[in-house]
Amino acid sequence: MPIFLEPFSTKHITSEYCSYVLDPEVNKYSYRKFYNTSTKTIAEDAIKELNNSLLHKFAIILCGVKVHIGNISLVEYDAPIGCAELGILIFPPYWARGYGEKATRELLNFAFFEMKLNRVELGTYNPAALRMFHKAGFLLEGVRENKFPDGSLLLPEYLMGINRKHYQRGS
Repeated sequence: MPIFLEPFSTKHITSEYCSYVLDPEVNKYSYRKFYNTSTKTIAEDAIKELNNSLLHKFAIILCGVKVHIGNISLVEYDAPIGCAELGILIFPPYWARGYGEKATRELLNFAFFEMKLNRVELGTYNPAALRMFHKAGFLLEGVRENKFPDGSLLLPEYLMGINRKHYQRGS
C-alpha cells in the first residue's frame, strides 16, 4: 500500500503513538531504552520538538486508510554545508513491509530537492534497518565498534550517508 508523509503535529501524539515509542521491542536498537520515560514524558517531548526549527519531522501515513504507521525526520546539524541526520521509527505492526524504504525515499526527495541539502547521514544499530537504508541508496561509510551497550553485548553502530549527487544518479 502506498504511503505519504505529512508534517508531524499534535494530532499524531496519541496514546497509541506513545505506547509504540515506549515499546521495548521498538527500542531494542535505540538509546531510548536506557531512559526511564513515561507516556506523559513522551508526549511532552514530542510537543517540545514541534518548536525546533532544525527538526523536520513527518508522520508516515498509509494512503487510503490514513493510518499513522511511524515517523521519519531530518535534523539539520551543519546548515552551512547542507547536512542533516535522518531518523525513522516504524510501528511494529508495519515492520518488514517496505514502508521504511518508501518513507526514506520520500524524505530524501524532500531533503535534496526541496530543502536543497547536500548530504544526509545516519547511524543505526539495527541490521534490518542497515539493509533497508542500503536499498534506499545509502552507502556504508564506517562502523563504530562497541559503542552501544545492550546488556552484556556491545553492538556496532553502522554509519551511513548519501549525497545529493549520488541520490540523483541512483534513484
